[in-house]
Amino acid sequence: MPTLGAADDFATELSDAGVGTLAGTSGWGIYIGQEPDIDVSEKVIVLYDAGGSPPNPKWLFEEPTVRIRIRGAVQGYAAGYTKCVEIKDALLGLSPKTIATTRYVGIVQISDILFLNNDDKNRPLFSMLFRAMREPATGTNRTALS
Repeated sequence: MPTLGAADDFATELSDAGVGTLAGTSGWGIYIGQEPDIDVSEKVIVLYDAGGSPPNPKWLFEEPTVRIRIRGAVQGYAAGYTKCVEIKDALLGLSPKTIATTRYVGIVQISDILFLNNDDKNRPLFSMLFRAMREPATGTNRTALS
């Protein structure tokens, strides 16, 4: 099975940590790659694979980045900001672990909480950027580190 993007693994980790529910229709829903265009839930967390450093050509080691965009409820700036802090706390300092089939050795935040603006329905939008250090389970021409 091919390794999925880090956004998929981050979504799993955030769901497991109780930060939100994958494709949830109430509370904080977690989505990958696209914010729902209907109001499934006003409060959403959307994760996007955002590039990162080029993969190492010799070693099975990657440093992808994940952009996380948070949309709060109408007039919900404080609750949206608090959710950003929960996300940060769930990802930073994570002990090395395997998520799905990929070994994560660390996650760092490379952009702190950024308030973007309010959308056309007066819901606050925030963004954060994280970098993962990971060892994929497969890589035909590269050598595993361990």
